[in-house]
Amino acid sequence: LRDAGWFVSFFPMAHKDVVWEEGYRLWPDDIEILAGYGSARLHELLRERTGYYDVVLVSRSHNMRMFRKSCARAPGFLRHTRLVYDAEAITASREAMRRDIEGGADAKQLETETAAELALTKDAASVIAVSDADAGIFRARTGKPVFTVGHAATAQPTPNPFERRSGILFVGALEDDRLRGESVEVRR
Repeated sequence: LRDAGWFVSFFPMAHKDVVWEEGYRLWPDDIEILAGYGSARLHELLRERTGYYDVVLVSRSHNMRMFRKSCARAPGFLRHTRLVYDAEAITASREAMRRDIEGGADAKQLETETAAELALTKDAASVIAVSDADAGIFRARTGKPVFTVGHAATAQPTPNPFERRSGILFVGALEDDRLRGESVEVRR
């Protein structure tokens, strides 16, 4: 975004305090880091900066829920700013798979949770998803423009048949995530 000429501000939702040396090791120094607020005070920033931004990009459903609560306390903010929701995926489906593994699948609960996630798009001008499947659901059930933005790397699968494959590098968090843990178990 910055390379396209946009002035970019980053609002850290999870950590209101920033170690500046770390922040600017991760981000170029011309990206504004809005430290000191935290999610509990996002509404204050939205009030202060009403009319300041052309676009706000909110990633993931838990951040969108907090953003929408903050917008309710700063009602003029979205009148002047387009909202792009980077949903990534419909997490209700993932949670349903987790419940299924644990023996508690419930189709009605899945539909209720999916509807709640789709409702997060209410004020969004557009939605971003990481898979065509989720993008199709967002498109069909919200009527919003939806863009699929997948992984930038081109897959280069091994030419070896399944029986001759060995070894895998898994990078990611497994703690408190039985679904991911199940996905890396060796099944023979």
